[in-house]
Amino acid sequence: MSIEKNNRILGIDYGEKRLGIAISDDTNTIASPLKYIENNKEILSKLNNLIIKYNIKTLVVGLPINLDGSHSKSSKKVLKFCKYVNKELDIIVHTIDERLSSVEAENKLRESGRSPNMFRNLDRGIIDSASAAIILDSFMQKKGNQII
Repeated sequence: MSIEKNNRILGIDYGEKRLGIAISDDTNTIASPLKYIENNKEILSKLNNLIIKYNIKTLVVGLPINLDGSHSKSSKKVLKFCKYVNKELDIIVHTIDERLSSVEAENKLRESGRSPNMFRNLDRGIIDSASAAIILDSFMQKKGNQII
């Protein structure tokens, strides 16, 4: 089953303190970072607002898998979060391997002339949302936008 065009996708880099957020364009070809959101008791409300505002039909959440392919302690938290969001917001939620997405995000910031260390000290959320864009881009490219 292919993802229909004009059904935008929201990418999420899950963290205990905040969620990096990215959104696809209407054609599901370009992933753009949005402002991160704090992971607190208002998380469902904030996600629901984004879903309504941008007509989101699918969420994709990065799944932190160990380099050997096994699930990490964080994986269990992410899977629990995904089930919770799916149940409470009645939206399709997929996961995708996010190994090294934060490293790639930091490398892209360096390439653009920005220092990731500067962001680490000031606003880690910028790297989180850049990671969410990488996660979302990987999902959109994988299998020609087929839902897996």
